[in-house]
Amino acid sequence: MEKRRPGSHAEVKGMLQRAGCTEQQIDDVLRDVPDPIDPERHCDAFVKQGVSLGSLVDRMGGSP
Repeated sequence: MEKRRPGSHAEVKGMLQRAGCTEQQIDDVLRDVPDPIDPERHCDAFVKQGVSLGSLVDRMGGSP
């Protein structure tokens, strides 16, 4: 299994925008995590805003 690398706030913001998240969701997620973001360590901040890896994949048109 490939380990996810930390991503900068700018990278994560762009990904969340492409996935159709609201600016409020994005601001709330980024406020609660350091820069860079470690997806494994900081996933709670995303889930708290209703954003999960599965929902991001769905919103961006990916498949399991």
